[in-house]
Amino acid sequence: MNCLSTIINWLTSIPDVVWAAIGGSGLTLLGVFVQMRHDAKQRNKEREMSLRRDVYLPAAEQLAAAINYLAKLPNVDFDEQGKMEPIQGFIAAATKINVIGSDETIAASNVLVGKLNSLIVQLMSKKIPLIKLKYEIKTLEKIAEDCQARRQAALTDMKSLNFKKETDQGLWQLVQSQFASAQEDAVKYQDELAKKRDMWMKLTCNLLVECVENTGQIQNFVTPVLVAIRKELKLPLDQERYRKIIEQIGQEGKKTFDKFIADIKRDVDTTDS
Repeated sequence: MNCLSTIINWLTSIPDVVWAAIGGSGLTLLGVFVQMRHDAKQRNKEREMSLRRDVYLPAAEQLAAAINYLAKLPNVDFDEQGKMEPIQGFIAAATKINVIGSDETIAASNVLVGKLNSLIVQLMSKKIPLIKLKYEIKTLEKIAEDCQARRQAALTDMKSLNFKKETDQGLWQLVQSQFASAQEDAVKYQDELAKKRDMWMKLTCNLLVECVENTGQIQNFVTPVLVAIRKELKLPLDQERYRKIIEQIGQEGKKTFDKFIADIKRDVDTTDS
């Protein structure tokens, strides 16, 4: 008891100013601790936001490139390297979205990726016959060129025999036979080449129509992704107004697409007739 009384007496003998100083120091330390925690949370939020921007902005660019690629698919030359890069780039970007995105963003992104994958398979099945036709046309062009070269060589030989006033009928018949054979082959392969080119044009126009129609519909799957991303980035967004703007743009674009498609179909029908 004496010890406890001594401690109490000692504490009560400490001046109020000292207690005030101690209390002030404690509050200061508490304030510093709270501020540090706040700063740490703020830095974490800034890092997360920066990471999202670094993923989402390139993903938006890759998506635009992928849609543009599908729209131009009929004219894509697969002989050139890197022609699938726009699609591969967006799929890689979508994978990153699955790592840092919110549930809403991931869900919308996966639906979009699924639609794009389905569309790629659908359109590529129409592109493959065009690729096959392209190589057949190249082969026929080479054969037709060879026929023309044979025809020209025989014609040159005939002119030479005529210049020399050649009287050997056997030689004349040989050269004339070579000319007639080359001429017949040239006509045959030129006709076949014309048919292949007409077929290629028809299939290309049909694929172009399908690409334009489908890429126009993709926007329905893009909008939910953009809305979810803007939410995460805390960008001000009037969703209803944004959707109305997109719908208006889509309607105006559809008018242009419909006229474009009608013109293409008319050209195809003209080619068939």
